[in-house]
Amino acid sequence: EILGESLGKRTKIMCIGPGGENLVKFAMIGGDTRAFGRTGMGAVMGSKKLKAIVAVGTKKVELAKPEEFKEYVKEVNETLMGIYTSQVFQELGTASNMNLYSITGELPIKYWRGTDFPEEDNISGATMREKYFKRRRHCYSCPIGCGKVITFGENELGLPKGDISGPEYETIASFGSLMDNPDLQKITKANYMCNDLGIDTVSTGGTIAFLMDLVNQGKITASDLDGVDLKFRNMEAVFQLIDKIAKKEGIGEILSKGSNAVGEHFGVDKEQIATINNSEVILHDMRATHGMAIAYGLSPHYGGSHNSCDMYMVSLGGSNEAVGMDMVLPHENSPEMAISAANTMAYRAFYSAYGMCVFANPPSETIARTIELGTGLHFDIERIKSTGKRVLALKRLFNLKMGFTRDMEHIPKILLTPLEGGSEGNVPDVNVLYPEFYKYLDWNPETGKPSKEVIKELELEDYSNF
Repeated sequence: EILGESLGKRTKIMCIGPGGENLVKFAMIGGDTRAFGRTGMGAVMGSKKLKAIVAVGTKKVELAKPEEFKEYVKEVNETLMGIYTSQVFQELGTASNMNLYSITGELPIKYWRGTDFPEEDNISGATMREKYFKRRRHCYSCPIGCGKVITFGENELGLPKGDISGPEYETIASFGSLMDNPDLQKITKANYMCNDLGIDTVSTGGTIAFLMDLVNQGKITASDLDGVDLKFRNMEAVFQLIDKIAKKEGIGEILSKGSNAVGEHFGVDKEQIATINNSEVILHDMRATHGMAIAYGLSPHYGGSHNSCDMYMVSLGGSNEAVGMDMVLPHENSPEMAISAANTMAYRAFYSAYGMCVFANPPSETIARTIELGTGLHFDIERIKSTGKRVLALKRLFNLKMGFTRDMEHIPKILLTPLEGGSEGNVPDVNVLYPEFYKYLDWNPETGKPSKEVIKELELEDYSNF
């Protein structure tokens, strides 16, 4: 706020909080309305003694055909808002599917072991809209506005009486169903504290929920947690631990390193910790949508990312056959599932380079046209597909340079143990899905490296020795 007031309204600021300053492993970088929550980028800034990055724009973005571009964008926005999912996100936000996820088994409950959470409606996007909604929050130039500004007015939780950011799905699941907590106001307080202290909600929630699971099994007690009486649904204890994590106080020193460090500290089998590549997993249970095993295990991002391969949306009907994101039944362990996931991951790699949010899904032909009008470069569906595969392969080459090995793709048993309920005893078979993924992309199944032929075809020879 101080920087913004001193430099003017056009200033954009990314800033870290106490979590980043104290080098919490999952510290985030905060912006005006959004956060770079995952992968600990806030700790990187903190390690450089870098508190904030300030940008003040002074020049216009030059477009190849500016007038045509502006008119076409109007058409794109109209098309986009005619899509059902856009309308749902606008109305209910990212928590719009809470009830559906509970039915299908995609909603994780009681640290990935539970199957019954009858109060899911209490923490849904519909409830947020009905009881607390103030207005939509839009990212720059987005017509959807899936973010929600809410207000609780007078409350006993110490939250501001005025406007406050409504929690997104991942945060609601992290501090809600994963902790067996049906109280949206308390979830919002946990979200507010994490934002204020500058730590990621997914890793914070996942780590604390893991502790709850250990307490529930009788493996640890309050005496192991500085006297904090942690158990499922006890959110007052969660608030205490959030503060300890950001400040690295007492047991917070261990918790600030994440679930695997906690498991090592208390002697827990890694197969019972819901992490992949040392990162707490995102809150879409792969037992409900098997393609998410590829998203979490093979994603180019550290620890997996639902946005880098959103097979949970593809399997719900959000397919895009033009780019090979084919509809596959969610419980399939088949070559078709692996191929659809590979194409989805490549398309989202293109999306990332293009700068598009995965919640906005106009036809791919439309995206190609915006590139032509904006840059003057000729783009069509085939070029979109090849660009996506090129970006994906380049990310893999970089990860290999940084020490990636295929054992980092391991999925722990806790996420592959069959449950009753919506997922009906189904589990993804990575012994089928992984090999088919590598085969389709022509990447070496032993080393994980794209083949020489692929590197040549995608014109990545200069990076082959990464």
